[in-house]
This record gives sequence, structure tokens and C-alpha cells, in this order.
Amino acid sequence: MTISKTNLATPANNSSNWDTPLNSNFGILNNALGGALNISITTADVTLTATQAQNAIIAVTGLTAARNLFLPAGTIGTWTVANGSSYTLYVQSAGTYVTILSGYTTNVYCPDGTNVYSSENNRVLKTGDTMTGALNLPTDGLNVGSGEFYVSGGNVYTSGSYQANVNVTALSDERIKTDIETIENALDLVKRLRGVRYTRKDTGDKCVGVISQEVQAVVPELVVEGKDGLLHMAYGNTVSLLINAIHELSDRIEKLEAK
Repeated sequence: MTISKTNLATPANNSSNWDTPLNSNFGILNNALGGALNISITTADVTLTATQAQNAIIAVTGLTAARNLFLPAGTIGTWTVANGSSYTLYVQSAGTYVTILSGYTTNVYCPDGTNVYSSENNRVLKTGDTMTGALNLPTDGLNVGSGEFYVSGGNVYTSGSYQANVNVTALSDERIKTDIETIENALDLVKRLRGVRYTRKDTGDKCVGVISQEVQAVVPELVVEGKDGLLHMAYGNTVSLLINAIHELSDRIEKLEAK
């Protein structure tokens, strides 16, 4: 038996025109390996054609509301989908779907022709994004700006003022404490402290407070050293000292009044 074979025609040297068989084959390869599809979805959901789904990159615009982009039934593959509209885009097949928010680009894949998944879930990338759920960071993993706000070793640091709309509390449960002793001679300790007015060198702000070095010499438990090497005052803890000082002063007044 004689088998004949017809060779495909080839283009002339330096020609930009390919014969039909080569055109068709390379067009399919281009779509499958990296072709880009720009598609506008406006007033209704859209189902991609088999030819459109051959593109590896799909850029969607024109949404006037949240819309669905359906893959052809039974299609298996991976796509990079960019949502360039102002509304949410849902990429789906017959089963699960992937949500792509406005302005996001997400890699999606459909391994079984039914369910669509995202390889980049739960990202917060853009200014103004809202995160849902818990934010888990590694140790010392949060640093805003150039140290304006950062977390280190479970401690929170800020270079600016801290303001709260509700109460600021500290753990003080008896069950976590041992070697509990009443502060004695609290009034004498308070008398050794002084309140001062001062001007901040870095900001020029007029303030009132204490000098950490002076407090450290009298009640060292009220002063801690920060990572920057500067001394910080635990102002909230001075309450216990002031409470006992008031008790002692009250006792003295009662004794004088009893005479």
C-alpha cells in the first residue's frame, strides 16, 4: 500500500504572510499559552465561547452591577482575570465560583470543568480595601510607615498620640498576681515626686507630666525602657500609689480632727 503525504505550504523568506494551516495552528497556540481577551460585560451575565476561553488572560470592563462570567460547560484550565470595572465580578462554571472585587486581578482555575477556585484568596492590596476575618501576622510583622505604629514582642508602639473612643483597660485580675503587698509610705513617695511643665523638643508641644528618671529613682516599677532606649512612664499605674497616699492623708486628717 502506498501512503501519500502532502507537505504544508511554507511562507516565502521574510514574508509576514503565513499560509492558512500555519495561521490556524499558531493562533490556537497563542490563545492557549498567553492570548489576551478584552470583554465588556454591561447589563447581563456573559458565557465565554470555547474560542474565548482559550485565552489565558481575560480583562473585564463595563460592569454596571455585579455580574457573572461563566466558563463554557466542561472547560478545564487556568486564567488570569482582571476586573477593571467598578463592580464585583463572579467567575464560575456549574459549581463553585470565584469573587473578584473591583480593581483586582486574580488567578482562577477550573480543574474538573465544574468548580472554579482562586489561588489568591483573602488579599488586601488597594487603598481603602476592607478586610474581613482575622489578620494573622508573623512576630514583629506590623510596621506602619517609618515606625509611626508597629508591634514588637506583643507590645504596641506609636510615635503619635493615642486616642480611644471607649475605655482603655489593662489586665489586673487577682488570679494572675502573687506576692501581693500594700504600698506603704505612699504619701512620702508622692511627696518625692514632682509634676512639671515642659516643651517637647521634637514637636514643640507644651505638655505637663513627670520626668521618668526622677520617678525611676523613687518608684522604679512605674518606668520602663523602650526599644528606642528612652524611658517611658506607666502613668496608669500611678493610681495605686495615689490611692494609698490619699488613704494615709485621710488617716492623718481624721486623727487631727479627733483631738
